[in-house]
Amino acid sequence: MELRTMRCIILLVITSALAGCASQPAADSTRQLHVATPEHYNVWVFDMMLERTGEPVRAQSVGNVGCCWKGESGAGGQEITLAHYPEQLWVHWFSFAEQAFYSRMIHLPAGLNRSGGTNELQSMTLGLAPGGTIVLWHPGHDGDPNEIARLQAQEISGDPVDFRQRTQRYNRQHADHVERYGLQLERW
Repeated sequence: MELRTMRCIILLVITSALAGCASQPAADSTRQLHVATPEHYNVWVFDMMLERTGEPVRAQSVGNVGCCWKGESGAGGQEITLAHYPEQLWVHWFSFAEQAFYSRMIHLPAGLNRSGGTNELQSMTLGLAPGGTIVLWHPGHDGDPNEIARLQAQEISGDPVDFRQRTQRYNRQHADHVERYGLQLERW
């Protein structure tokens, strides 16, 4: 290989690597947004749109969420890594237990992106519960959750037939629990 060609390839590789590093947020400045449901109350999140002034709207794919409202290390569920929390987000989901569709625009409180010190919020959970209940919280210093907001989504039209196969799988795993305990709407 010609020396000039080799230098061009090396320069291209180095430039690409540096450009990739520059577009990534610093590891200590990232935020985690978890999407969670109570155990046995799975949902399918169609769309999540994250909006922040001066930035393009971010469409976030989430899909099936079926766990981790609670856990040994706090909430889990689907994890989204962000440079900053959005100012508002829109979420649209289908509840397998209820065979219902929900949607809500959520305006997040100012100050979630403070940096440094003990008030820095690194992790936040968006909990989607039966009845369209939305609970937004973050882990406290003592490990207990600190609720940021409790909201009600609007039930919207949709055709549960679109989820026939997924609902059959869901029912094989969770129908006994839902039948025995119900939706427990007041619990969330």
